[in-house]
Amino acid sequence: MKHYDLFVIGSGSGAARAAFICRRAGFRVGIAEKAAIGGIAAAAFTSPQKRLTAASEAVNFVNSMTGCGLKGSVSVDWEHLRGISAESVSYGLEEEFNSAGIEVIHGKCSFADKNILNINGEQIFSRFILIAAGAAPAKLSFAGSGHLTSSFEFMNLEALPPSVVFAGGGYISFELAHIAARAGAKVTIVEALPRVLRGFDDDLVDLLLKESAALGIEIFTDAPVRFLEKHSGGLIMQAGTHKIAAALAVHGAGRAPDIEGLCLEAGEISTNEQGIAVNCYLQSVSNPAVYVAGDVNALGMQLKPVAEMESAAAAVNMLFGNHEMPEYNVVARALLTSPQLCAVGMGEREAALENIPFDVHFVNKLSSQKSGCGMDCAKFAFKIISEKGTGRILGVHILGSEAQEAVNTAALAIRGGCTIKNLKNTAIVFPSLFYDVINSLNCDYRS
Repeated sequence: MKHYDLFVIGSGSGAARAAFICRRAGFRVGIAEKAAIGGIAAAAFTSPQKRLTAASEAVNFVNSMTGCGLKGSVSVDWEHLRGISAESVSYGLEEEFNSAGIEVIHGKCSFADKNILNINGEQIFSRFILIAAGAAPAKLSFAGSGHLTSSFEFMNLEALPPSVVFAGGGYISFELAHIAARAGAKVTIVEALPRVLRGFDDDLVDLLLKESAALGIEIFTDAPVRFLEKHSGGLIMQAGTHKIAAALAVHGAGRAPDIEGLCLEAGEISTNEQGIAVNCYLQSVSNPAVYVAGDVNALGMQLKPVAEMESAAAAVNMLFGNHEMPEYNVVARALLTSPQLCAVGMGEREAALENIPFDVHFVNKLSSQKSGCGMDCAKFAFKIISEKGTGRILGVHILGSEAQEAVNTAALAIRGGCTIKNLKNTAIVFPSLFYDVINSLNCDYRS
């Protein structure tokens, strides 16, 4: 039986950082991966999505510049772009693992005991085990759910169908819907609950819905999927009172920890509805040899930077004993639609729940007319939540074409204890979205 100091289940964002850190510290490290090295999400979704999103944004920008020095039109060439995306997914991560002296085993992994794993018919022993198995599409129980296409499969379609319906009103559905709509498909999103994109600011979500409608995206809320039927002409979905015909139906109803088949009970590893139960040091509450990082963590968030933060913290705790705790209070998140919707820190609900008196600074310039071809008068909207009296920034929410970079700046401002006054007194690069945000702070207030 082979012995390791650390064995990692998975090879994605929650796995790699811990593996490299522990190997450099002298641990004998092994990794098991049942799918593509780097994780299914990275190989089949994240990289292709970035390229398709970039193409979608380029189309949006060129269209906005028509009559301002540009002429003609552009559109997304799905087949060609998809081919480039598929070819580009070559991370060399397995080579990096091998160069670092980390043993990579391709195959499914399961627990045989607290420190023993079954892999490809053999058993290994490890002093520590890190579970970083990622997430898989959540299981849906409505009739015909087997006809749904996964988001991974959607990103690798050879040709985009003329009509697509997305089941679920979260990140996956909206990002892919914007790409598909700009590529020429007729797009519909259905959501079982009264609101879509929970976790983002309601006012900015409403503005994004208007932008989505302008693209021709139809959105139905309070519309739980009743059934999905296959017909000769495509698919029929019944969602609430709505009957929707489409050539393709995509699963966009969220992802769940991919822990099925790991035989966690054999490893005496406790779970709950959110994933694997851990303490504040990312250690299993029932098996001290096991640590967790990424989407399987019941306490975390399904975001790549969070998985990497957790992976590093788990590595430190395995090397030096429990003392490193991941911090979730300042986590920037981005919805890669066009325009982008981004947020960091508290919203109004969170501040109210914590009984923090707050002011709201809300500006909407999405309806601004072009000025200088859109270059010096960006279309955007933002909301800043600040503590009443001190002006300390609690949360920043931005909708705009450069929101992804602006929210990173906002995250640093919140972590540094920055106030509204500090923002106003800072000379920011012009032109930029964050300059426009700061420049607008004195123009419009809502409290």
